[in-house]
Amino acid sequence: MRAQPILDLNTIDLEAVAVTGEQIYEVMPHRYEMALLDRLAYFDKEAGIAVGIKVAREDEFWVRGHIPGRPLLPGVLMVEAAGQLSGFVFEHLMPGGPSRFFGFAGLDNVRFKGIVTPGDTLVLVARKKAVKSMFGSFECQGYVDGRMVLEVVIKGMVIPV
Repeated sequence: MRAQPILDLNTIDLEAVAVTGEQIYEVMPHRYEMALLDRLAYFDKEAGIAVGIKVAREDEFWVRGHIPGRPLLPGVLMVEAAGQLSGFVFEHLMPGGPSRFFGFAGLDNVRFKGIVTPGDTLVLVARKKAVKSMFGSFECQGYVDGRMVLEVVIKGMVIPV
């Protein structure tokens, strides 16, 4: 299965700051090590598309143990970051306030096509497929240096907190 890019990243200024990390986590409940997005470079609410940036840093909790001598950002964290990006978009399309969040309901067509190592910038793209008041589905892709490293469909549901 050869995926078509959701968005031509050459048309996006990946250095831009459309939404800061602080603004992301005003909407999203994740904190500390689990706040995985540094910023959004692009956000089009009407189209339901966002481009998130996650810089893999040497000082992150996973580096020491996954894998010693050859650290790799775990695939589950790539998927989590894509889920957080999808949740940010969902919360802007279906605002519900701080008493809930968009949590995983399922994953489809997960494909890891490359690796992310400390020093890499993971560029994540999420686009809504379907959004209802309590459910959302998003096509997501991740890139490092223009190469696709992740492809997944995130399905989420509203979870009360």
